[in-house]
Amino acid sequence: MESEKTKDVSEWTKVELEALPLAGWEADIGEFNSLVILPTDRMHDSGYGAMDFVAVKEGVPFAKLSGVSDVIHLDGIGGYGWSWLKAFGGLPTLYNRNTPWMIDCLPKSGLLRIFTGDWKGLRAGHRLSSFELFSCGLEGVVMKNEQGEDMTYREFKETMKKITPSK
Repeated sequence: MESEKTKDVSEWTKVELEALPLAGWEADIGEFNSLVILPTDRMHDSGYGAMDFVAVKEGVPFAKLSGVSDVIHLDGIGGYGWSWLKAFGGLPTLYNRNTPWMIDCLPKSGLLRIFTGDWKGLRAGHRLSSFELFSCGLEGVVMKNEQGEDMTYREFKETMKKITPSK
């Protein structure tokens, strides 16, 4: 029988993943390669479902995380990255080039939903064996041009149309 310390995540059952020990809320478990989302039967104060998460490194699940969260903020709250709180001391007022992606657990069905924090919409790529999902939220994003001036994404696209040869 394969040891759980080497068994690939694709071979684990939901019951086995749920049985992993819960890491403390401030425990630094280091880097890992993927995350398994485990919707639970518990409800968050927000009214949405709570989720557990299992960290996986080199294909092997090793730690269960959270258990009290109703949403995953991909790349941190606001999409500002790993040390956003230390870097900004709170939510930054800087322009963010990224549209923050989130996943929550719907209250009635317990199903997972992915959405962007700016609620500006999504677009689906071709429906093939690998599904692509894109944010429409870049329209309001402000970035710096080569001269250091603010430029909206829409202005950037218009500039690119002018300087890019047509096919």
